[in-house]
Amino acid sequence: MRRMMNVQPEPESFVLKVTNDNMSESGILTGDLVVASRLGTETADGGALVIVRHGIGAGVSLARLWRWPAGQMRVELSPTACLTMRADEVTVEGRVVGLMRRY
Repeated sequence: MRRMMNVQPEPESFVLKVTNDNMSESGILTGDLVVASRLGTETADGGALVIVRHGIGAGVSLARLWRWPAGQMRVELSPTACLTMRADEVTVEGRVVGLMRRY
């Protein structure tokens, strides 16, 4: 039996291919496709999985995000790499809303 699924993308959504195992403890592996939405990025908090851009000319990274008072954020790029940054040093590009994996 063959099943087909029709996926209707949200206007503000995008897909990124994971290129490393930094978030493997969260079940996200190299080669996975992460579905992200630009909607709700300003309210992402509490360890939400997000796509962040930090630094001038930097690429994007998958991270967990916590917002702190005084305009600071804790950005966890992997379970062992945590950064505390000012809000103006980080751009939250999207909030992860799905994951696709090929077997």
